[in-house]
Amino acid sequence: MRTLLVAGLLAVTLAAPASAAIYSTTFTGTVSSQKGTTYAAGNTVSGAFTYSSDASRFLSFSIDGFSASGNYNSVLGATPGGSPYSALYETQISATSQGGNLNQTFALDLEALTNFTNSTALGILTTPGLNSQLDPTMSNFTYYSANAAGTNVVTLVAGLTQVSTQVPEPASLMLLAAPLLGLVMRRRR
Repeated sequence: MRTLLVAGLLAVTLAAPASAAIYSTTFTGTVSSQKGTTYAAGNTVSGAFTYSSDASRFLSFSIDGFSASGNYNSVLGATPGGSPYSALYETQISATSQGGNLNQTFALDLEALTNFTNSTALGILTTPGLNSQLDPTMSNFTYYSANAAGTNVVTLVAGLTQVSTQVPEPASLMLLAAPLLGLVMRRRR
């Protein structure tokens, strides 16, 4: 029985993909323009998104409680247009291409003072000292929402002041869990 338990723990530990990750990013900024919201220029707002590297898509994206809804397209790009200074994180819902009656775009646009030291979009998010590399006059986050007819528009643009990303390592968590399970089983004997 013990051999079976050890074999099972080993199988679970080895099955955890080392590269699979959920990137949890939070950001804060100062409103520079808006339409259809109660915010004034200068107000502080925040946002967050989670991105799955396995699924290659956003799992959620929200700015100050206003969230992307439904099935949306994910755009994740570092160095758009070949620029080593830009990284764009965007999710979009289109009534034209996806059906429904809602158009939404949520975006985080990072602009560097000098070349980003990492050339991948996910790598840029986890760069140590990222905030000190960003151009505060160009980096921003935005949301846009309107019905399919282009009316009932709600928009917000905020200059970025802070961004941070947490990336749990699933394989490391499994490596920690396996010995703990072994101790529990040994203790029960």
